[in-house]
Amino acid sequence: MQLTSYAHSIEEIDQLATVGVGEIILSYGPLSRGGGLDLATVNLLAQYACQRELAVSLEWDILVTEQQFAESCQQFAQLPLELFVGIRVSDFGVMQFIYQQHPSLKLIPILEGSCHNLPAILSVLELLAGRVKRVVLSIEISSGELEQIIPEIDLPVELLLLGPIPLYYSPRQLLTPLIKQERSCGELIQLFATSQEGPHHGFPLVESDHGTLIYNTRHLWLLNALPRLEQMGLTVGRVDLRAVKDHQQKGGMWQEIAALFNQFEESKAINLKDAYPFNTIHGFFRANKSDVLFPKLKNHRLTPIGENYLGEVVDVIKGELLAVVWRRNGFLPPLESSLYLLTPEGKKINFRLKWCRDTQNEPIETPIQKDEIVLINPIKRVSVKSQLYLSCQPGE
Repeated sequence: MQLTSYAHSIEEIDQLATVGVGEIILSYGPLSRGGGLDLATVNLLAQYACQRELAVSLEWDILVTEQQFAESCQQFAQLPLELFVGIRVSDFGVMQFIYQQHPSLKLIPILEGSCHNLPAILSVLELLAGRVKRVVLSIEISSGELEQIIPEIDLPVELLLLGPIPLYYSPRQLLTPLIKQERSCGELIQLFATSQEGPHHGFPLVESDHGTLIYNTRHLWLLNALPRLEQMGLTVGRVDLRAVKDHQQKGGMWQEIAALFNQFEESKAINLKDAYPFNTIHGFFRANKSDVLFPKLKNHRLTPIGENYLGEVVDVIKGELLAVVWRRNGFLPPLESSLYLLTPEGKKINFRLKWCRDTQNEPIETPIQKDEIVLINPIKRVSVKSQLYLSCQPGE
């Protein structure tokens, strides 16, 4: 498996070349989400990396708005494109632009936030047929799914194995209005957020010229799974140490990580994890259970209960009628039946059935069939999604 990582200086290129990294990633400020290098530095580092016999890929991972597209293309044209073995791209419009306007360039589609199943991945690769160097898969795909997906992709596959986990990215600047402070071009604003819905806190927020990123409080750690990933057929493992600011510590970690890639030893992986300066998680690698909370998030008041359940309010015309989707087959409650509505907020509203009509506004005289739309007399303080129940028979 090949190791790839980011470089922001000649010193870092030397460190990566020394430990045997075959390819580096350069982030150009005008095209990179989290900010990056200026044009002169990109030129310098790309040429130096080629002299060190390292492959160089360029990261263009911003989501480009319509207003920014022409300017981004101009910025891209100024780069030493002939030095890059591939362009790392997230935006599908940018992919199409490079595919059509730069036929000599190879693409590295970053599908981390867009494609989470094999048909979606293959559809993108089909559109870019013949031009893809490799594909970057999402860390939200579990190991079991990766075992099924990777063999079906007839191209090299890349996956993030160590580094920050982005949770959200918007091309808008969301922090500047909050702090009421001007941000100069190229400057990064970095804050931390606390969840109002739970005990979690310390979410790193970063605003750049290209929008706002929210990161998980922990970094992804999959280096302990290197043997299994190799068995799956993973071609490239990406390590992102940009958050490690100590250059000496970063150099030592690259050396240890490269050693794991060459010959995996579990004890060394454990020691490296203990020395890593951030808390880590496996993410969705073991199993993607992000949907287990969905039942808890559902409003239990909207769940039909018991044999007296009649249907759900789907429309309300104030002072005129309620429209109900009927759920009880072959039943027509007599007029003056005692009914009640349970609102999504949990309020119980008792009332009497005064009239019952079909969608042609004709009185209903035969049993109502399931899934028919039924119109009944209006009730105050009732909203769509309220549940209709029969409470007792007339006169009781």
